[in-house]
Amino acid sequence: MVPKDLSEKEKEEWLINQFKYKIIPLLKEYFYNDWGKLQFILGNEIVSCKEEPKDEKLKYEGLEEKKIYEIVENNITIDKIKNILQANNEKEKENIQEQK
Repeated sequence: MVPKDLSEKEKEEWLINQFKYKIIPLLKEYFYNDWGKLQFILGNEIVSCKEEPKDEKLKYEGLEEKKIYEIVENNITIDKIKNILQANNEKEKENIQEQK
């Protein structure tokens, strides 16, 4: 519950912090650190993905290149949180329509 005695700016900061330090860790745990799913839900701007530089040794050893994911905390804004919620609501509505 959002504290009532906060200004609008403080409420936004409170929500962003809740998202960063409570919601995202819960999502990481829920998806067992499956960063691809996290990126699908949160978007490319919040979960960035970089591929490690190609190593020719890996090709010969039959290993795949490794992707490196990270949460870009500076990109978490109120507008992005609203967009995430709106997009996920639309996906849920589509899933319900498909089930009918």
